[in-house]
Amino acid sequence: MTEYSGSLWMTGGCGIVGGTLCGTAVAPDKSGFLSATARRDGTYSLIYVTKEGDVSCATGIGSSHHVGPLVARQEGSDWVVYVSARESFDAFSTGALDVIRFPSPSMNGGRIVGATLKTIQNIEQRTPVDFALDEKNNVLWMVSTTDIGYMELDQDTIRKPSSTNGLSGAEYSAIDVDPHGNVWVGSTNQGAYRLE
Repeated sequence: MTEYSGSLWMTGGCGIVGGTLCGTAVAPDKSGFLSATARRDGTYSLIYVTKEGDVSCATGIGSSHHVGPLVARQEGSDWVVYVSARESFDAFSTGALDVIRFPSPSMNGGRIVGATLKTIQNIEQRTPVDFALDEKNNVLWMVSTTDIGYMELDQDTIRKPSSTNGLSGAEYSAIDVDPHGNVWVGSTNQGAYRLE
């Protein structure tokens, strides 16, 4: 992995040139946004862009070439970014969950420095297509096209919920947590449902 900082328009070091930006998330401290871009070498890069347009990058940190959605949170002085790493752009692709941790860029002149990667296999090895971060209950919820899963933020295992309200054969497309802590799942073929 190499690190890069520069202008938004000069981001070849991040791998944007020739790559495709995939997934974005607001930075945990709301100072900008995070994104990821596929690279030709079989990895992806994580990119942090400030509100002023300054760019910092962890080049080639990802475990796969294709990237899906991502979500980020603050944990103490670190940022933790959860990224859907996939084998192809297909929504039914196999893949995993990449967890990237690094000190808040505000502690390092606005740069991503010292990023580490942990890859966690998803349920049924399907790639997540959406995430919902429930910081109140310390849980990351996710859906693949065929499964619902969750991971307690202090664990490294993705589990299935004990009940899915009788959903059978659903093709999941979205997940969210409302202000009351209810988890909602959207599907392309059976509408939206609240998990119990």
